[in-house]
Amino acid sequence: MKKIMMLALALSIAVILAACGDDKEDDKTKDEKTAGQAPMQELDISDEEKVKDDKVVLHINGEKVKGDQYNAIYPQIKMQATGMGQKKVDKKELKKQTLEALVGQELLKQEVDNKGIEVPKKEVDKQIEELKSQDEEQYKAFLKQFHLDEETLKDQLAFELQLNEYAEKEFKDIEPTDEEIKDQYKQFKAQGQGEDVPKFEEVKDQLKAQITQENKGKAIQKKTEELKEKADIKEKI
Repeated sequence: MKKIMMLALALSIAVILAACGDDKEDDKTKDEKTAGQAPMQELDISDEEKVKDDKVVLHINGEKVKGDQYNAIYPQIKMQATGMGQKKVDKKELKKQTLEALVGQELLKQEVDNKGIEVPKKEVDKQIEELKSQDEEQYKAFLKQFHLDEETLKDQLAFELQLNEYAEKEFKDIEPTDEEIKDQYKQFKAQGQGEDVPKFEEVKDQLKAQITQENKGKAIQKKTEELKEKADIKEKI
């Protein structure tokens, strides 16, 4: 399922945490928005849903993907399913989606590694410390919610940074034209339904970043499908 594979990338914990920690609103506004909202709760994952950390779950182009990687992705897939209002989730379907997500992730990792793209450990450590400094309690709650430890988070963040660098080098036409940004602004205004809408120049950069991110996601998805067509993939669970 293409959307599920891209969903796992979009749900990269680094991205979610960065979005949570990038709130520039003052405390009063923040409190007003979060008033009445339930605090983060640990996602319920049964022993039946987990895989032994050292168990091989996939062989992809001769590389082994193990249970610890499966267990890191599975909660993200399950959270998305329950977040979409599904009261009951099909565990077999969640397993299938998790394996598909792992295939996409591993193929992209192999592609990025083949291009020689590396991220210094100090850069990953720096970003982790920045996330902690923005809201350490939320940081801890997030790790608990998704059954993660900090080393796993660092691995996901390192991959996210590698993938961003890869996209910048490989995908040359993902930045929108001024006309595309203006079209997006028109839609933005229409959704405002008469409410006060910021002027174009005030939101231009934000709209540009949003469209660029969407285009990058589409380009990554297309590349992943191309890699999948040529890959040797064997499921082991």
